[in-house]
Amino acid sequence: MIAGTHIAFASALYLGGAALFEYDTDLLGWALAAGASLLPDVDLPTSKLGRVLFWLSTRLEKHFGHRTITHSFLALMVLAVLISPLLWLKPVYFGCFWAVTGPTCGSTCSTFGAPICSGLPRCGW
Repeated sequence: MIAGTHIAFASALYLGGAALFEYDTDLLGWALAAGASLLPDVDLPTSKLGRVLFWLSTRLEKHFGHRTITHSFLALMVLAVLISPLLWLKPVYFGCFWAVTGPTCGSTCSTFGAPICSGLPRCGW
């Protein structure tokens, strides 16, 4: 997916969550969700976020490739731990976690697919 698709998907999840769970939306919450939705593509140097964080994206692509470690359950777990302090500010800001989860799962279901269990130990079967 491209940046616009990630942001559109995150916006739909953020606003859909507001309708479903009846929380108030604000510009900062939407900006967090939109920004967080770009995180899975940090491993691609030609992406919007990859251009800004080129020093990180080139290393990630070289060592793991695109749609591997950043599109996995492991990355989602690390992100959940990192953004958990947002719960103290305002619980709705934790919605940026769901904004990352949506496009990550969406990439898994796309034509090219993504190994959602990348980075996790193999079960041996």
